[in-house]
Amino acid sequence: MRGDDERRGLRGALLRPHPGHDPQLDLRGQPAGHDLGTHLPAGDRGGGRDRQRGQRLRGGLAALQREPLGVRSVRGRGLLIAVEVEGLDDPDDAYGGVVCCQELYKRGVIAYTAGHAPSCVKLTPPLTISGAEIDTFLDRLHSALTEVQAMRGA
Repeated sequence: MRGDDERRGLRGALLRPHPGHDPQLDLRGQPAGHDLGTHLPAGDRGGGRDRQRGQRLRGGLAALQREPLGVRSVRGRGLLIAVEVEGLDDPDDAYGGVVCCQELYKRGVIAYTAGHAPSCVKLTPPLTISGAEIDTFLDRLHSALTEVQAMRGA
């Protein structure tokens, strides 16, 4: 029997709750996020500053959406945003989002496509992001979208 457990990996370790785990919250896969959210005093959560940064990011994304770069939609809340990118061969294919993530990676930005909608690029910046970093990100996203647009036209 011991051999079966060894082949499966650390099976028992995955079943132990994290010391900060609250059974009322289903956050077993995110113990760091759970600890952060439950141990910060209410006054330290960012409040207005988070809203300002989210508005700054959304404003920049809205400007990109007005340009002919293939941005179909921008949605989300706060700093957690998804940008839907048109496809390469067909506006409805998913490759625009995938290639956009690859182009962002070349520019030093780690972004992923949404699992349920691979044409959407998930933007999940850290809560500590500054206004200057948001501007740098928007410049790099513009560059990546321009490259995707060039591939689309080729």
